[in-house]
Amino acid sequence: MPAFLPAAFAAATLACGAAPSTEGTVIATSQGGLVQAHVEFEGAVRRGDNALLVDFVALAPAAAMVQLVAIEALMPAHGHRASADRISIDASPFRASGLNLFMTGRWQVELDLRVDETEDFVSFPVDVP
Repeated sequence: MPAFLPAAFAAATLACGAAPSTEGTVIATSQGGLVQAHVEFEGAVRRGDNALLVDFVALAPAAAMVQLVAIEALMPAHGHRASADRISIDASPFRASGLNLFMTGRWQVELDLRVDETEDFVSFPVDVP
């Protein structure tokens, strides 16, 4: 069952987009502009199972509670789709595991969110070597 996580109130520079990543932290703003996601893969992005940590910074004054509903990855060029097997919501940041990026190439990772009562999402590209 999903739980809510209070988001810190901080005004940060909005990321207009996220560059493709193979390691390090990706910072991307949600489609609705309510939160900024800070995503860090545990180790370099690789073919196969990946784990990632996700934290959120509120950008809208009313964005107090963030729920990470699902994490999916799409490879539009081939019609592939993968989902994180598990999202741990016990503590901040969220930890997702079992995101099987099974093919080399460009994947689009999507974080499905609920910010207070509003559905939102964050999307960013990842290159799998």
